[in-house]
Amino acid sequence: MFDREFDSLLPANLREIFKVNGGPLPPHLEQEINDMNEWIYNLINNGVYKAGFPDTQDGYESNVIALFESLDRVEDILAKGKEKHLLGYHITDADIRLYPTIVRFDVAYHTLFMCNLKMIRHDYPRIQKWLMRLYWDESEETRGAFKKSKNFDAVSDLNFLLSSHGTYADECLTDQEGICSYIEKATHSNRASRGHAVAVRAS
Repeated sequence: MFDREFDSLLPANLREIFKVNGGPLPPHLEQEINDMNEWIYNLINNGVYKAGFPDTQDGYESNVIALFESLDRVEDILAKGKEKHLLGYHITDADIRLYPTIVRFDVAYHTLFMCNLKMIRHDYPRIQKWLMRLYWDESEETRGAFKKSKNFDAVSDLNFLLSSHGTYADECLTDQEGICSYIEKATHSNRASRGHAVAVRAS
């Protein structure tokens, strides 16, 4: 909506309509972007929360598996393409929507929401490269917006706050080996970063 409804309010040199690449939602890619956004939102953006706030153990396991299958799918998309981003050389709405979840993944969701089958930086080299490319992009296309929009200290502080208040007081999760409780995993990230087993509920 923003790149269309409010485009006329921008200076002419910044309007999406005048960009060679057509902006984040170019007409020739719009359907493909919308299709990709649908499963990215349902299985990744919202998938981390489905895994993090499950009603049952089965719900947790089905959602966390679907999440990592979708991350595998993103990795495959980036592996098959020769371009820099999900749908070509230029950044599209699909990249923008995926970025917030990926940039927080290892820092927050891996530990806090027990999405710990894999880590982006260790197990998804192409997603990691895509993430770093966006994060450090200072080009005219982004003007550093991706890096400027992320405050890792705030994410870490929130993790500590949630774990300290026992977010899962009634639904505590432990890993399959029963090594530590959810709160222990949230406050001892160095130990949690080494555990990649699907979590099971404490009895």
